[in-house]
Amino acid sequence: MPLVQLRPVTSGDEPLLREVYASSRAEELAHTGLDQQQVEAFIDMQFRAQHTHYHERFPNAKYDVIIVDDQPVGRCYVARSHDEIRILDLTILTAFRGRGYGAALLADLAKEADLKVIPVRVYVDANSSALRLFEHQGYQQIEESDLNVMMERLPGASD
Repeated sequence: MPLVQLRPVTSGDEPLLREVYASSRAEELAHTGLDQQQVEAFIDMQFRAQHTHYHERFPNAKYDVIIVDDQPVGRCYVARSHDEIRILDLTILTAFRGRGYGAALLADLAKEADLKVIPVRVYVDANSSALRLFEHQGYQQIEESDLNVMMERLPGASD
């Protein structure tokens, strides 16, 4: 497994975090017919709305930048409570996907949850290729809507 590290988000990370967010929407937005200026405006609006929502709803969550070989490659936002670990966001920049970084972080969260005997839960975009990653890590779909799937990994679930 690659050495994946986390460091707390700082105010100077906003351009990186916006880039990570934009990478998560790029495929979807490519099919809208919007011009580049419209895409940028949409990304800015949605990034700020998401940022505000996470910090208002989960003020005690851990907001981290994912680092590999001293290079930022994504973001990992996790809220912990006595009865669950909730992954708010785990996004790797497009150029770094498929290298096992997300799997390494999920394995670490699984170990933590197993020790605490609590589930790990995450909402995943219903059309995302990330669904397969979570399934390979022992997550099961427990709720589904048109846009999102709630996935859960119970303590001791095999990877």
